Amino acid sequence: MQIRLTDKYEITKFRLSVVETLRLLKSKYSYKELSRITGLPETVLCRYVRGNIIPSLEQAERIWRSLERYMEIRSLLSERVVVRSEEGFIDMRNVLSDPRILRLVSYSVFARFAGRRVTKVLTPATNGIPLATSIAMVLEVPMIVARKSKENPYEDYYEETVVDSPASVTTYYVPRSALKRRDSVLIVDDFAQTGRTIKALARIVEKARALLSGVVVLLATSDSWAKDLDTQTEVFLKVPMKMLPGR
Repeated sequence: MQIRLTDKYEITKFRLSVVETLRLLKSKYSYKELSRITGLPETVLCRYVRGNIIPSLEQAERIWRSLERYMEIRSLLSERVVVRSEEGFIDMRNVLSDPRILRLVSYSVFARFAGRRVTKVLTPATNGIPLATSIAMVLEVPMIVARKSKENPYEDYYEETVVDSPASVTTYYVPRSALKRRDSVLIVDDFAQTGRTIKALARIVEKARALLSGVVVLLATSDSWAKDLDTQTEVFLKVPMKMLPGR
């Protein structure tokens, strides 16, 4: 993965994010294991983790590539997500309630979308909010929640309806004041199956004449829906299973 950074602030932020990632992983791996993964001496890793020094950009890129290659986030997610394929049951509470995992995913999103302009994070209510909040904090941009009702009767809204079946219809609302024409929007959701919800949010972005910068999904049963979106899409964990209602 090539990391494209555009200014000194982004470069420094990336270097610090690699240090923070090492600090998070230190709770799971020993210095010896991290040394084997990254190819760096334990003493150097210890100095990074303790904050005595921070790696150069070149060193940070090498560390990140090593971590992505040997310690894939999907393995950490698969350990914590409960999936019963036959029953069509998924329980992601152990991921969405763990700030360490959410931060690891968020730093990965930061690296994968480095160089892309993102001014807003957009997520549907409600399960995707923890992940979207974490990503928005790392990217340092506002987060918008597409609600299932109009919270303010005096405000104008963009709206899109998702029809999963004749008995299951959901309308999402985003305040017009929240999305501007010059915004670049990253859509974030915890789970996707048909991609209908994500496509509905993409249509809202289009209505606002904003730019869709990308899509991030924590877990999906398929990513075939992504080909209909002309943007970078990152799915961290794919679990084939029988169809569930909606999403």
